[in-house]
Amino acid sequence: MEHIEVKKIITGTDLKSNILVLSPLDMKALCQYKGQKLWIKDSMGCELFHLCNDNDPNALRFSGLKKWYGNRNIIEGTKLQISFDEDRLILNIEYVEDEPSVSETEQYTYTADFPLDYEKELKTIIKLNPDCIEPKLKLITNRKDGEYKFSNGGVCDLLFADKNNNYLVVELKNKKASTEVIDQISKYIDGIKEDLIKDANAKVRGIIITPEYDEKLEQAVKSRHDELELRYFKFNLEFSTVL
Repeated sequence: MEHIEVKKIITGTDLKSNILVLSPLDMKALCQYKGQKLWIKDSMGCELFHLCNDNDPNALRFSGLKKWYGNRNIIEGTKLQISFDEDRLILNIEYVEDEPSVSETEQYTYTADFPLDYEKELKTIIKLNPDCIEPKLKLITNRKDGEYKFSNGGVCDLLFADKNNNYLVVELKNKKASTEVIDQISKYIDGIKEDLIKDANAKVRGIIITPEYDEKLEQAVKSRHDELELRYFKFNLEFSTVL
């Protein structure tokens, strides 16, 4: 699927009318979704907004953004970098800052990769920002630390209900994981089926999150098809200074 990315400068009309106006020439993929609600996602979260079903061939209008604009202190002239993920119907927004004017100097940036020593930090990040996994997740927990304990004795790192009321169990590893994690997360999936599922149509998925690639684990996860997914995380510490 073609990747679409455009730049947008917020206008006075956008702010006065509480709308976000985009050009259909730049965002053709959006035209077929007129009249529907789509996700708009930025660094502060993910929210649903209505794409107006009007007859204007020169504009695509997202409506009802008064609170969204206010919470982000967006003013006329704010520059946005916008991309559309058609698979998940998400409009991704990044805020573009003006380049600082630096005379007689150049910008020097150093990026340092560092390992995360404890799983609890990563768990806290995901627990407070579940949209980093996927939109509209709801945490399910029966312990103060946010974990979930099953009747079979298993304790999973994080358990969510997705937008379709299916279950998603997340297992975190702060170092390279072996195929043993498959048995571990399978035990949690069995626990969900025993303790929580009352609807025969409900589904259970599992996500393993680890910092390092392992070929055997990758192949083992793929063999489970839609039931399991493997994701990788990385943290960067970036220092910038003007010389």
